[in-house]
Amino acid sequence: MARSRSHHASPTGTRDVVITGASRGFGRLIAARLAARGWRVFATMRDTSARAALDQAVAAAGADPASVTVLPLDVLRPDSIEAAVSQVLERTGGRLDAVVPNAGIFVAGAFENTPAEAIRRVMETNYFGVIETVRATLPALRAAHGRIVLISSDSGLCGTPSLSGYTASKYAIEGWGESVSYELGPLGVALSIVEPGPFRTDILLTPEIHRSAPEGPYAALSDVTETALRSLGSNAPDPDPVVAAVVKALSAKKPRLRYPVGAEARLISACKGVLPHRVFGFVVLRATGMTHRRPHG
Repeated sequence: MARSRSHHASPTGTRDVVITGASRGFGRLIAARLAARGWRVFATMRDTSARAALDQAVAAAGADPASVTVLPLDVLRPDSIEAAVSQVLERTGGRLDAVVPNAGIFVAGAFENTPAEAIRRVMETNYFGVIETVRATLPALRAAHGRIVLISSDSGLCGTPSLSGYTASKYAIEGWGESVSYELGPLGVALSIVEPGPFRTDILLTPEIHRSAPEGPYAALSDVTETALRSLGSNAPDPDPVVAAVVKALSAKKPRLRYPVGAEARLISACKGVLPHRVFGFVVLRATGMTHRRPHG
């Protein structure tokens, strides 16, 4: 079986990358860092009027905001994905070195309280939006022996109370990404999965939480969930290690399949499959603070 080849730049020395969800969070920071490192960045977002924060991040990273091309891309619409990728390839002469399908959303709440529509929206964005973006870019990536870097989560490593829908989307990415890595490796395309623990990004500042009724069976869990997410939004560490992991996956001669990032993600990665399930589950509940008493009656 042929090995995945190391990443090669274009004849001009410029490397081209598509990043989805670049208007905020990890996507914005990854776009800025890669622009500062000399990549030609195609930063996509659903609403291009939101590019101001990206321009600021690019300038803060020491690059010229004009060097980043911003394109509209809605990962929920296959026609939008195809149109954006076509525009990129027109500008690069059909070449593409990497894709970082970062766009994602976050929904919290006990499963019984979370509407089916909300869970479908999470899966459509976090899973189907990712895989269809990769599908659209694969021919060019194969030609360039390029790279794919998926943004998963430590929620893709273990179940978490109040995050069942979000966790399901990340488990899907983990399984899909690992499977596809075996298909693409012999063709010269390397796929990596970055698995961040909690870091301070926009997604934690405005979480969508589906609460239980005050007297409902999940009322205590709802309170703990809101408190935990507020605390994470204020106290989670700076996301720079996640950006660094993406850069490493894109530049390493032999990139790894998985990059757990942060103490929590590394701990889960090390313990899952080693500790008995009851012990591991107890650790998860204690670590998240999401234990709640069973209602009487």
